[in-house]
Amino acid sequence: MPGEEVRSEELLLRRILPRKLYYRATSAPPIQETAFWPGPRDRDGLSLFRRRSEAFAHFLDEWEFKAACTHPDANLRENCGVCAVLAEAARDIGLEVRPDPIVPDDPGHVVLPQINFPAFDGSIEGRRRILVWVGQLIELASQRILIAPGTPNPPIEQVANSPTF
Repeated sequence: MPGEEVRSEELLLRRILPRKLYYRATSAPPIQETAFWPGPRDRDGLSLFRRRSEAFAHFLDEWEFKAACTHPDANLRENCGVCAVLAEAARDIGLEVRPDPIVPDDPGHVVLPQINFPAFDGSIEGRRRILVWVGQLIELASQRILIAPGTPNPPIEQVANSPTF
């Protein structure tokens, strides 16, 4: 079920827009911290998505997740990238990974409640604490760039036949 507890071995996906503000291939790490900053809609926590697996065949794989991007700029939608963080690694740095299914569109949606916009936009202490977690997430996600930003979407039939594990 979509609301089932997130397993340690699950990969959590996040889109990376092909902008220097979010991604620089020649930097170390290549993912920039702004790619994980909470936005005004992240009131309950930073959004990520559970990757399709044998246990959760109804979630999206990285290509389907990329193709589902709803950014208003068509070029950014087409060329966004996808990175992943292991759920266990997120927990190891002190983050809660809470299932937050949006049925039927995003049954694999999860939030990291500690990284939320009110705290990020509020006190200096709240922002500092979140920036430490964001820095740790960036290090983890930079090791699992599944689709580099700038990679266009493949034809639909190729996505439908892509391996998911």
